[in-house]
Amino acid sequence: MHELAVRGAVALEHDREAERRAREFLVSVADGTSGLDLERLREVRDRAWR
Repeated sequence: MHELAVRGAVALEHDREAERRAREFLVSVADGTSGLDLERLREVRDRAWR
């Protein structure tokens, strides 16, 4: 039972870290500092849906 509880706690911590990194990435996209070429991504998306 102890091992299961420890594994669950570790998984929860990993989930929290992944969520934190995802939030940081979204903020960087909104700030324009992510390095993504949003205009190019829009062009690719639009072309894919034609």
